[in-house]
Amino acid sequence: MKKIILTILVLMVALLAIGKVNAADYSIKQIDVDGTTVFLSTATPDKQVAEVNVERGETSVIEVWLEGAGNISGDSVDNVKIKAWMGGFENNDIEEISSAFKVEEGITYKKTLRLEIPFDAELDNAEDFTLNVEAYDHTNSIKETFDLRLNEKRHALFIQD
Repeated sequence: MKKIILTILVLMVALLAIGKVNAADYSIKQIDVDGTTVFLSTATPDKQVAEVNVERGETSVIEVWLEGAGNISGDSVDNVKIKAWMGGFENNDIEEISSAFKVEEGITYKKTLRLEIPFDAELDNAEDFTLNVEAYDHTNSIKETFDLRLNEKRHALFIQD
């Protein structure tokens, strides 16, 4: 019985160690929304640096800095993509995915994504939405989430036929 428990414990530790190596191939260092930093890897544990207001009918620019970690297995990680998306809209979620790129150890990459906020988003004055930013490849995935305040444009007119 002791051998079985010891074997299970060793297997669990091995699986955790493998997961940590894969997850550490790259990390998100910073995320900016419309020029405002909303995430810094060195920030407080809640990781939300600033709240950002975005307006419906506008395009929000999401800038993501990704850095290759010091323990990349091999020379690099191929086919890494960055995806930004927001859900909870009536018709569809909004998202954009970067093209695939190679991440090398010690190099920081900046990717810019644009999310078109629907003009017809249903709002009651102002509403918070969760912005999800994920960096991933065929074996790894890291994700950061934070709130955005979605506002209506002041004095905007939307004509529906």
